[in-house]
Amino acid sequence: MLFNFLQELVYYKDSEQLLLLRAQQIEFEHKDSKHQLTAITQGETLEGDRHQQRVDVKAVTLHPFQLEKMNDGWTAMVILDI
Repeated sequence: MLFNFLQELVYYKDSEQLLLLRAQQIEFEHKDSKHQLTAITQGETLEGDRHQQRVDVKAVTLHPFQLEKMNDGWTAMVILDI
């Protein structure tokens, strides 16, 4: 689910030219044997004259994608293709 969520962020950047700056709220639910992730984000339209991208994220990779539950929350290791 985290992988798919991150891929969606890349999709919106590419297709809608939407630059997401931060997540204000992320909720994860498990009910009726289904998982659901809901996020509220903040951002703006990507404009070449205002935003200088040194690198452009093309994809989220599965190598070596890791997600681990810790005592105080979750830890993830994610590598992005640029």
